[in-house]
Amino acid sequence: NGVSSHLELGTGLDKLNLSLDTLQRDRFLELTRRDALPKVLRAVDAALALGYTPLKLNCVVMRGVNEHEVDAFAALARARPIDVRFIEFMPFDDNDWSDSKLVPSAELLAALSQRQPGLRRLRTDAHDVARTYSWPGAEGSVSFISSMTEPFCGGCNRLRLTADGSLKVCLFGGSEISLRDAMREGASDAQLLSLVSSALGRKHARHAGLASPHDIARTKNRPMTTIGG
Repeated sequence: NGVSSHLELGTGLDKLNLSLDTLQRDRFLELTRRDALPKVLRAVDAALALGYTPLKLNCVVMRGVNEHEVDAFAALARARPIDVRFIEFMPFDDNDWSDSKLVPSAELLAALSQRQPGLRRLRTDAHDVARTYSWPGAEGSVSFISSMTEPFCGGCNRLRLTADGSLKVCLFGGSEISLRDAMREGASDAQLLSLVSSALGRKHARHAGLASPHDIARTKNRPMTTIGG
């Protein structure tokens, strides 16, 4: 998130993602248990001033929580070089996932297109997990990451390395390989490469082999805050 990122900006980064699920101070306090929205907005300003453009701003949309703020986030994208990425609510440990809170990207896109006409699809890389749109003359863009309702597993080329050194080949899978432990045991570069290759070879075609979001929710996994990536 952007609470303390302003302290680290300018230290060798070339791209930046920040997480922000609300532009309302009271709602931010409710969601994060800290009154830090002004700090995050200052981090956004600092990132843009340092040339991190387009700045990716990740927003998880939840029904009954923040779906009414989509237009405000879109206004931010139209006015500033920010790619607001609307992410479908995904099940992880300890996040109280429910399909009743899931707002499909198609629903968001249809509503936003009706309220703010002129939205057009932009060409992006084939392996991009987001579908990106913008308006003529806009400074930024809005993107939709539809992990639950329109999975993009076939084109996904993402790997995640957690802060404690574990490799995840799928965000939703509970299985991990500890590269940290292998390195501490003296594994060579070739042996580490073999571990990564083996993990990729076992990767399922979709959602870690789980049939539905409900199956994902029932599978033991880390909270997103400890996965990172």
